[in-house]
Amino acid sequence: MENKKDLVEVPKTVLESIEIIPVKNVDEVLKVALTKNLKRVEWVEVDQISKKEKEKKELSTH
Repeated sequence: MENKKDLVEVPKTVLESIEIIPVKNVDEVLKVALTKNLKRVEWVEVDQISKKEKEKKELSTH
């Protein structure tokens, strides 16, 4: 909660796209974090992205 004053430094566009929940301790964080539905996150390795971009580039030059 003490850091709440620091939110003025965060750009408005960022604040509009996230939910800020001020807490005093980790117990409060866990109560919020462990009761909300989880969102699936697709993990992509950087090597895979680089490989795909390289393949695209090679194909476009032929």
